[in-house]
Order: sequence, then structure tokens, then C-alpha cells
Amino acid sequence: MIRPAGIALVVTVFVVAIAIVLFAGAELTSFGVLFLLWMILASLVGFYADTKGRSGIGFFAVSLLLSPLVGFVIAAVVKADQAKVAEATGMKKCPDCA
Repeated sequence: MIRPAGIALVVTVFVVAIAIVLFAGAELTSFGVLFLLWMILASLVGFYADTKGRSGIGFFAVSLLLSPLVGFVIAAVVKADQAKVAEATGMKKCPDCA
């Protein structure tokens, strides 16, 4: 199940990136397109990390500072936080197994 925080992160970053490019008075030059693509990919890395139960904002920041590719590799290597994933999906251990 996708957590609402992950969806909010992707949408917010997308809107902010478009606003920065448009309100800066710059047309979508090659820099503007690259900046927009960088922000979108970094937000998708944050969304991916969020679905694994990790900090979406933290991975977004790492992806933004280093690169979305580096952020994705780190997010893919890090193990999922099973407790947070189970909590987000509404699953929990049965009392006999706990």
C-alpha cells in the first residue's frame, strides 16, 4: 500500500519544480528541463524509499544533492523496514507469533 506521505512528496516536488522554472522567468531551456527532470527523479527516489518504510524526504535530499541514480542505488540496497511497511499496510503479527 502506498502511504499518502509518499504521494504528497512527489506531487509537492513536481509542483515546486515547475513553479521555480516558470516564475524564475526562464523559458524551458536545456537547464530548465534538466532541473525539472532532476527534481522529478529525486522525488521518485524519495517515493520509492517511502514505500520501503524509509525516510522519503531523506532519500529525496540525498538524491537531490548527489544524483537521482546514486539515491536510487542506495534506496535499492537498503533493506525495507518491515515494521513500518506492515504498519502502513495495516498488517500485524498474530498474537501467537509475536
